[in-house]
Amino acid sequence: MHKPWDQFPTVQDPLLRNKSAPHRDVLSAQQTTAVPLSIVGAGLAGCWLARILAEKGVRVCLYEKNKQVALEASGNPAGIVKPFVTRSPSSGMAFHCLAHEFLLDRLAKFDLESACGFRRCGVLQLVHSKYPHSQYYSCLTEEASTRFAGISTNSSSLLFENGGWLNPNALCNALVQHPLITLQIGFELTGIEGSSDEKNHRLLFADKDSVCSYHTVFTVGSAIQFLPGIENIPLTPARGQLSYFEFKDSSNPLNCVVNGKHYAIPTEEGVYVGATFDREHTHTDVTEQDHLSNLNGLKHLLPDLKIREPAVKGYAALRATTPDRLPLLGPVPDFTLAREIYGDIRHGRSLDNYAPLPCQNGLYMLGGLGSRGIVTAPLCAHLLSNYLLGTIEEIPDSDGLNLGKATRENFGLNDWAPLLNPARFLIRQLKRSQP
Repeated sequence: MHKPWDQFPTVQDPLLRNKSAPHRDVLSAQQTTAVPLSIVGAGLAGCWLARILAEKGVRVCLYEKNKQVALEASGNPAGIVKPFVTRSPSSGMAFHCLAHEFLLDRLAKFDLESACGFRRCGVLQLVHSKYPHSQYYSCLTEEASTRFAGISTNSSSLLFENGGWLNPNALCNALVQHPLITLQIGFELTGIEGSSDEKNHRLLFADKDSVCSYHTVFTVGSAIQFLPGIENIPLTPARGQLSYFEFKDSSNPLNCVVNGKHYAIPTEEGVYVGATFDREHTHTDVTEQDHLSNLNGLKHLLPDLKIREPAVKGYAALRATTPDRLPLLGPVPDFTLAREIYGDIRHGRSLDNYAPLPCQNGLYMLGGLGSRGIVTAPLCAHLLSNYLLGTIEEIPDSDGLNLGKATRENFGLNDWAPLLNPARFLIRQLKRSQP
């Protein structure tokens, strides 16, 4: 049974299911016709949500403040495709493994593998203590790891045979190529205004006409500052820099991605190395100091790998991270009302005394993906699309996914609310509060 604060209100709006619903590129402040669904932010989260909704026949307007998609955290030229796993089974691990399988499925189903340069070369996660056997990875000895990598790993590892790497920037650009997606470039959000009847709201953009929208999803970049009650969501920016080094020899000595405290992603001519993690600075300039940090990390990770110094290029961006490193997904809570409703939950009253989570009408969020967005964004987008459309779509066995029936059926947002609910940090605070 879901606890009251993990029960989201049902979305009832036939416009979302109407392919012929009014839809224009830009609606002026004087126009009364509203866009059925808007997405603010064209990174991995926004682009995946737009594409998945479009594949289901929903018209989407995607707004991006920059001059092209994926210019911030999703703009990396390379990122690892593998699930996050732990030694002990947990709901978090189940979510990440399902997300990984779902990503592979949708890359193939939407014919995106070539467009994003997906290379299924396998991923070795170096470990220094024993992991239990699992259907999601194979446990390799140091000798077996070295054979698979083609170079000494100096460690045992977990092998993710279906893992590899792709280009997130190229993926975002491929995702938005759909006739039901209208991409609006150069639209910087400056505010949100509610309507008197609460049936829609107005998005205010700098130097642009405002847009009236029935439903808006914020993919939690800079736009999050305009959401009501955002102080209840502990998002922290974390700067990360990727570095690229060329191999000394003409041939590639590294067969796969190797992941440890740093990671190495091989190309034909060199290796991407990352990534730094810095909560102290918020600039996105590529620095020699971080190149050196990545170089030292690579030497510790794969000391026998011969590369040319210094780095020939790099990429830096800010990731939005949460304390538990899990995404924020669902309707935006009415935090003020939630504090009133759940303010005494520390006293252990019966859950029957509490109402379901109060939420802001027509406002939703998908973000806080941190460094795991490549894998988690498509599943989050699918869960949210199911919620918006009032559907539950299972993945059939014919898709080739190695999932049990119970796992495949967990495609309702409420199934994952205890893990992903944007209100979870407020609830934890209220449980710990002292009278």
